[in-house]
Amino acid sequence: MTSKSSVQELKEQLLVACSNNKILREIPDVKIEEMIDTLVLFQFSEDNRRSAQNNLDRIINQIVNTFFEEDLS
Repeated sequence: MTSKSSVQELKEQLLVACSNNKILREIPDVKIEEMIDTLVLFQFSEDNRRSAQNNLDRIINQIVNTFFEEDLS
């Protein structure tokens, strides 16, 4: 039996929490996983924090744009 990493547990709990929220369930699972992976990838790198923030900003902007486009249609 293999145990899950704390990051995997976080991903699963966040995906469940979002799926139980009528607004957040529209966020694709892949976007949530991408945000967590970004945080993990850059967690120990002082030099790459700006890259991590830019990547998170890009992901969040994509999510917001998707919601905005859906509201307009």
